Amino acid sequence: MESFSINNTESFRQLYSRYYKALMLYAMKMTEDEETAEDIVQNVFLHLWENREIFDDENVVRNFLYLSVRRRAIDHARHVKVEGKYKEYALGNDEATEAAWEDSEAFKSEIYRRLMEAINELPPRQREIFLHYMQGKKNTEIAQMMNISEETIRVQRKRALKTLRKKVGDKYIIFLLFL
Repeated sequence: MESFSINNTESFRQLYSRYYKALMLYAMKMTEDEETAEDIVQNVFLHLWENREIFDDENVVRNFLYLSVRRRAIDHARHVKVEGKYKEYALGNDEATEAAWEDSEAFKSEIYRRLMEAINELPPRQREIFLHYMQGKKNTEIAQMMNISEETIRVQRKRALKTLRKKVGDKYIIFLLFL
């Protein structure tokens, strides 16, 4: 039986060539958006490359690739759904309100300034965890990057959110989704 490895760029390039098109089709089917599908597939391959030393079987890699694309596409769909609900809530389906909201760059800038100020006032560890969370990273990814437990990540993220809610109010925390 031939040994499997993706620890060098050439073998990774071959693996990428072998699965890229199929993963793109799979992601396109789930997201119905080529740009989003490409982002998802690229991020999955990047994650694979960053964790390549744990893979020693191509079947495991193939399963990892498809499951990761599926999970990220579902996460994306959830995000889009939440974003749509928030916009409906914030705008109240009123065209005048919608126009005022879109025209109010000063309002958006002020909310952004307050949020960033509050985030910068968080303790360093909470701030770092929260910023990773805002970038869409999962607790497991953050825990690995920071070399701390997932439970610590959960607790620190909750504390950060609680502090931010106190400082800027609940309704503006949702604004973070759009940054």
